[in-house]
Amino acid sequence: MPRSLLISTFAIMKKLSLILVASLLTSQIAAAAQLTLVHAKSSPLKLARIERTNDLFAEFKGNIWVTGTLIAESHGEGNAGTEYLLVPDRDSRGRLPHFYRYGVQWINVINGQDAFQRAGGTTVAVRKTEDEVRFAKITGSFQISNYIVGVECDAPWARAVIVKVDIPDQRLVATLNSPDRC
Repeated sequence: MPRSLLISTFAIMKKLSLILVASLLTSQIAAAAQLTLVHAKSSPLKLARIERTNDLFAEFKGNIWVTGTLIAESHGEGNAGTEYLLVPDRDSRGRLPHFYRYGVQWINVINGQDAFQRAGGTTVAVRKTEDEVRFAKITGSFQISNYIVGVECDAPWARAVIVKVDIPDQRLVATLNSPDRC
């Protein structure tokens, strides 16, 4: 084999090796960035625990006010089939801790029935309990605590407890279940 061909082949192999190493490093940096917790130092929420081995989640202590919409939606009979979600507005989403590229879209409310009663009033909460209301939402400010955020199967999730509500104009939208028909 001519020496010039050997040198040329060696140069190509060297370039390919460098490209391979660079791509591996880039993918490792990207993977590490996905595990990065985005959390403002000025946030009233303080990191209590972070798990990165089996599950990816971070647990926080403290309270933070979130503006948005509290939603109660029935998926079946009784309150066991009711899902309570707090959907933060854009500003609040930006202030909530999350993992890089996995912003918070909604928060599962652990004490949903109690929070909804405080936010929407006793009448709607009772009707919700009695399955007369299948969907209700109310917009306002909600103070949350016990905030936990994570990523599972490439999808973000969050949950918290609502400790205080501030609903300035008590605007509530509720959809009654339609009566049973033959």
